[in-house]
Amino acid sequence: MVKRCCYGTCNSDTRYPERLIDGTTFIPFPKPGTSLEKCKRWIRLCGRPHEQLNLEILSDRPKAKHVYVCSKHFDKENPDPRPATSYETLTPVRPPPKIRPLSEPPRKKARTVLTQSFSSNEMIHVSPQTPIVTETVRSEIPEPPTNEKSTGKELFLTLVL
Repeated sequence: MVKRCCYGTCNSDTRYPERLIDGTTFIPFPKPGTSLEKCKRWIRLCGRPHEQLNLEILSDRPKAKHVYVCSKHFDKENPDPRPATSYETLTPVRPPPKIRPLSEPPRKKARTVLTQSFSSNEMIHVSPQTPIVTETVRSEIPEPPTNEKSTGKELFLTLVL
């Protein structure tokens, strides 16, 4: 039958022998009928929530025979497993945020706007690389007097670089 460690967040399981460190064994959980105080002490040390590991589960024979703690959680000096909560408090999940000095946010670079006017008689060649932001057709814009005949319509292109 599969043996799975019920200690804290341990993932030791006999189904995955590649995860097990050489020599890892599974010790059965003490039964409440045999040694009640030892059973309560192990429940507290394992750090599991009450609904996952309690005296009622361990008193139920079909469920209790599959509750183990792997040998990774024991010391040579102590017959009980190490407390799961002390291990979790020593290794924080993530480091605290760095304290950074306050500074002004970087300023945005000013955009350059070029405007060029063309008369309606001229040809405009625009390549795909030319960024065209707006096109405006204005009619009847006064032009300085010239000898050429004016149509009175100009096309303005605004390019943003």
